[in-house]
Amino acid sequence: MTIGARIKQLQKELGYSSAEKFAEALEKTTASRLSDVIRGKQKLPDDLMFELITKFNVNANWIIAGIGDIFIGKIPNNELSPSEQTLLEDYRESNEQGKEAIEKTASALAATAALTACKVA
Repeated sequence: MTIGARIKQLQKELGYSSAEKFAEALEKTTASRLSDVIRGKQKLPDDLMFELITKFNVNANWIIAGIGDIFIGKIPNNELSPSEQTLLEDYRESNEQGKEAIEKTASALAATAALTACKVA
């Protein structure tokens, strides 16, 4: 996997639907520059790599060589990704019945994920 492909994967992991949206969250780049990196037209500039590592807790080994996990720990600063923010906004705009349905669904999905993660001896 190329560095550009890893940056594209990072964009998706963080919940940004496009390079433009991802670039808006970054201070050190523009959408055009980020798109060029993703397409392999430009090498990943050091300032952008440093921002990705520090702002999003991205593993430098993963960006450079694809080694290890994408993130070191959790997403930094406990910031919500855009998809998490949208989910929270939808929840807040729901009536009580909708909120209850969202809560039950989330609990059921979490329980299913926990069961799937358990190993049976």
